[in-house]
Amino acid sequence: MFIDKESIAKKLFFTGTVFLVLLVGIFIFYSNLRLVGNFKPYYAKSYFASFTYRVANPYSNLAGLFSFFRSPGEVYQKTDFKTAVSIPVLTYHGAVGSADGVNVEIDTFIDQMKALKRSGWQTITIDEYYKWYKGETSVPEKSFLLTFDDGRKDGYYPVEPILNALDYNAAVFVITKYSFLEEKSTYYLTQEELLEMQESGHWEIQSHAYEVHDDLAKISAEGDLGHALSNLLWLEDEGRLETEEEFRARIFRDFSESKRVIEEAIGREVLSFAFPFGDFGEGTVNFPKAKEIILETGRPIYPLMFHQQKSGDLYTFNYQNGPESEAGLVRRISVEANWSGEDLLKILGQGVPKNFPYSDNFSENRGWLSSGWGEYNLKENELYLGASPTGTGNVVILNGTGHWKDYDLDASVTWPRGRNIYIWGRYVNDRNYIACNFAKNLIHIEQIHDGSLNVIKGTEDKFNFPASGEEFEIGMRISGRHAECLLNGQVVVETDFLNPELDHGGIGFKSWDPQLGVSQFIIKSLDVSEVN
Repeated sequence: MFIDKESIAKKLFFTGTVFLVLLVGIFIFYSNLRLVGNFKPYYAKSYFASFTYRVANPYSNLAGLFSFFRSPGEVYQKTDFKTAVSIPVLTYHGAVGSADGVNVEIDTFIDQMKALKRSGWQTITIDEYYKWYKGETSVPEKSFLLTFDDGRKDGYYPVEPILNALDYNAAVFVITKYSFLEEKSTYYLTQEELLEMQESGHWEIQSHAYEVHDDLAKISAEGDLGHALSNLLWLEDEGRLETEEEFRARIFRDFSESKRVIEEAIGREVLSFAFPFGDFGEGTVNFPKAKEIILETGRPIYPLMFHQQKSGDLYTFNYQNGPESEAGLVRRISVEANWSGEDLLKILGQGVPKNFPYSDNFSENRGWLSSGWGEYNLKENELYLGASPTGTGNVVILNGTGHWKDYDLDASVTWPRGRNIYIWGRYVNDRNYIACNFAKNLIHIEQIHDGSLNVIKGTEDKFNFPASGEEFEIGMRISGRHAECLLNGQVVVETDFLNPELDHGGIGFKSWDPQLGVSQFIIKSLDVSEVN
């Protein structure tokens, strides 16, 4: 009987191939059993985007593979780079399948991450940020922290393929009350999922509270509601507000218990805490001491404490030196649902550290941020600031100048109305800066340190300010502890007694008048050079 060996070989090969494919399929299925159980159709977009990125960038993952065998410090030291003087932190909650006006849609998230990668932005870890913040190491410019709040499933499953493809890291801040229950949640990540994330190498697990993340708590007998972290709670059974001591003990218990639960579960140190709703006492309704106690209690437990960038904050990046960094506070940018990748790059670009010499003709906004308590616009090559109908003035600060130290500032301005105009220098925050205060009959050098105003030196005279609407020059020169205020190129007042702690910070302008709706101030051009 004739045996067709070639036919048998083909059948055996085909059968073996099918068996091997099935075996691989079964292995992949069981290796991703949690993903299968939590899968939503829109997650496929992430996997497709990850696949196409890898195909288009075949060597990107090899670079990540080789860097895996070296510490981040070694990778940076062997690269020619400029070091970061400030670092932004981005925060998300989840990536959703369809727009809901709050969370970022998955297509938008993919666009944002790819835009960051193309532009040269690279993630760092919480540990790397902490060492940089303490001055123990340097990281490349265009480093950023990527964070997700709440520990939601939609902040992991559709995100992980993108992080993997781009070789990005992220930190997830979990609510331990929900993620470490015996009953498995369909919304929050479970302990098993968090361990899986930790082991992937792309994620760090951090704290977002134990119980104080509850949406709103009762804070008065009348039933008023407020954030549990920043208010005294109403004790219904006892018919009273909790005492300061009870508040302090509750906050300590929540901070420490959340840290303990995470560290015992994942076996890694937890360095950071993200305040629920970004509120660390500034939003208190019934307890003015809340902020002081929260920071005092939290700092020994968490060396880094994250809050949200809010309206009126005049820097978007974080700097190593300054009152906020000393308190362990880290500012985060909440990524809006309607930002495209290019929008995000533009916003980050405005906060990128600016170099000397710096000139601005105000043809576009290169990073001017308003305090929000007055009117402000940038048009027709002018920066306008003034009072709202119910306000006394306004302030603007140039984002990305917080690291500046010694500089010479000259501005061409007009002064239509108002009692005072100011140049602000070495601005760290509203409690720490230097000012040249110009009025019709006086010019002062002022400093605000830890919130206390001190007029260091001034001169009174009838200064030759031009008529309303006519252009003139004002200036400020700062070097070490020396400062000068200039009018039309001439030094009017100077001092050698600046507070030595006010040794760095950015620039800004202010308009003011005690009468509501009066002040107006227009800056036409600006030049800033370094003083050596």
